[in-house]
Amino acid sequence: QGRRLCSTLLGKRLATDAVVAEVELHGARLHYELRAGEGPRSGWVSVHTSSKDLLVRTPFVPEVSARQRPAPGGWSSPHGTRT
Repeated sequence: QGRRLCSTLLGKRLATDAVVAEVELHGARLHYELRAGEGPRSGWVSVHTSSKDLLVRTPFVPEVSARQRPAPGGWSSPHGTRT
């Protein structure tokens, strides 16, 4: 729920193949907004662990609604990722 690794964990995870837009990136912690797939609408996630990537960059982030600005790029979840 926050930038720090010791922040409160939410019970819901980003689903495999979820696509998120980058709000800000601090080291390996990504503040995101969900653009496609299932999971929390926004939050903070680690983009990798010492042994695997949890999110990978993707060149396209679908626009959710006409009111929201499209992002030039984003991240996708190849594995379910706990926020």
